[in-house]
Amino acid sequence: MAIIDDFISLEEKYNFFDYKINNLEIWKFIRFSVLDLIINEKEGLTTNYISIEKSNLREKAKILFNLIKNTIILNPFLCSREVDLIVINHPRRKKVNNNYDCIYTDEFLSNLKCDYCVLENHYFGIHEKEVRTKNLKYMDNTAIIKKVREIVFRKIDLFNRFQTDIEYFKEKIDIHFSIELDTKMLARLIGQVMVNYKYLYNYYKKLLLHLNPKMIIEVVYYNLDNMIINIISKELHIQTFELQHGVMGRYHVAYNFHGHFNLDTFPDNVIVYGEYWKNTTRFPILSEKIFVSGSIYLENMAKQYSNAKVRRKKEVLFLSQGDVGEYLYMLALDLVAQLDTNIFHITFKLHPGEYLHWKDNYPKLNNCKFIDVIDNNEKDLHYYLSRTDIQVGVSSTTLFEGLYYNNLTFILKVFGWEYMNDFIQNGYMILIEDVNDIIKNLDKKIEFREIEKIWESDALNKMTQLINNVVNKNL
Repeated sequence: MAIIDDFISLEEKYNFFDYKINNLEIWKFIRFSVLDLIINEKEGLTTNYISIEKSNLREKAKILFNLIKNTIILNPFLCSREVDLIVINHPRRKKVNNNYDCIYTDEFLSNLKCDYCVLENHYFGIHEKEVRTKNLKYMDNTAIIKKVREIVFRKIDLFNRFQTDIEYFKEKIDIHFSIELDTKMLARLIGQVMVNYKYLYNYYKKLLLHLNPKMIIEVVYYNLDNMIINIISKELHIQTFELQHGVMGRYHVAYNFHGHFNLDTFPDNVIVYGEYWKNTTRFPILSEKIFVSGSIYLENMAKQYSNAKVRRKKEVLFLSQGDVGEYLYMLALDLVAQLDTNIFHITFKLHPGEYLHWKDNYPKLNNCKFIDVIDNNEKDLHYYLSRTDIQVGVSSTTLFEGLYYNNLTFILKVFGWEYMNDFIQNGYMILIEDVNDIIKNLDKKIEFREIEKIWESDALNKMTQLINNVVNKNL
């Protein structure tokens, strides 16, 4: 049984969703992070992603100054009129032509006729300035208040304050998974919710009453702010929609539950890329609340790079992720030692969260002249995908996008590979354990013929029509 199935079985068995602290159902806010703690403990994983906590004092001071400035200049309460639509975009923007775009929302926003406001959280303390997003406001004021409240409440011994609650979850999880869950981390997860919930609830209720939208589209519902916004939206009868931004399927805990039930932190509706995601993900909402639209960004990039595969060498692209980056790093070094570099060229594309510290974490890559390391967003991922013959990764959404270009796909069997199991079983991807599995399959030909199941076509028109229907009360 996969860890996620075991996890869902556990939370159903003990009715974790019903457990309350001070009359607040706590589990729905922390389950995503708790599963991460379980996985890290069982699999011995660490992350190589950037963290503000790792920044030095000067960097933190600069981040704080920018957050305060943004709170004054781009506060969402400065929207002077009501809007039809609120969009809570993805703060990690990508360079597209001359701008940094939210690749999930900017394209359809430029096609809308209704009034809208875009809310954006900071990405490790930063907002890109070269953007085309209109009516953009920042959520930095809540970030400041949350941090201040957490610092103040850090003086309180959270373990003693929530000892009974921590022990309730920890005892059952430890026995079920045969681990020793990190008590301090569990206390911190519970404490962050309990410390900030009332403030955030009051703040976002005032904001939603001020903007009075008919519809909210969010890209990542499972952070504390957005979950609270979903709770309030249900109270105010505002329809909420989650826009797929990555892998769903049956292995992403934020979207998988034991059955259909009323979960107020979950959006009312979900918009997915294709029928595959609708049919394989165990959403808590009914099927008629799941809409299929495709990916506007993927369609645009595929057109732009449609004639890219003309070059001298065969291209191998590694798609790294912070939690499994070490394994992919070692595999890339093993592969370059065995390939003829006159025939093959290797590119190691880092996850944006790895950019800052990769030379420390993957030192041998820095000195390897036969592997190009990409540690910036200057070129779009599709620039590399469209030029690739072979892609190697674990569970990155980009691997699905690579299928659009008929790339031969190798999945390294480390934690997370289960996300790709359906595609491995259907013969569209190849599961590998070491470099020898790559070498013996280098000439294998795979053509993915069911792309419409993953990526519905005509995405821009479908998204625009859906939004218009909701705003005009036709849905």
